[in-house]
Parts: sequence; C-alpha cells; structure tokens
Amino acid sequence: MHGAFRPRAYGCSRCGPGRRRGLAATSVGLHPTTVVYALVVVVLGIVALAAQRLRRA
Repeated sequence: MHGAFRPRAYGCSRCGPGRRRGLAATSVGLHPTTVVYALVVVVLGIVALAAQRLRRA
C-alpha cells in the first residue's frame, strides 16, 4: 500500500519532500565531485608525462 506505514506529513518515497531533497543534494553534490575528479585526472596525466620525459633524458 502506498504510504500506509508512515504518517502523511512525512510524504512517501515516490512523491514526498524527502525525494526532492535527495535529488537536490545529488545534483548539487555531483558537480564539485566531478570537478575534483577531473582535476585529479589532469594532474596525474601531467605527472605521468613529466616522469616519462625525465626517463628518456
């Protein structure tokens, strides 16, 4: 039964305010995480290229 075990004030898992808050937290938290991971990948790539050039020299 849809929302039968919780008081109506809390909403349900499909349409309640918790679902909207979870979606907002995910979209807000995802962007900084993506930026940090992208920067780490770029830095590791630069470090790898520098190490490769030092080995050749």
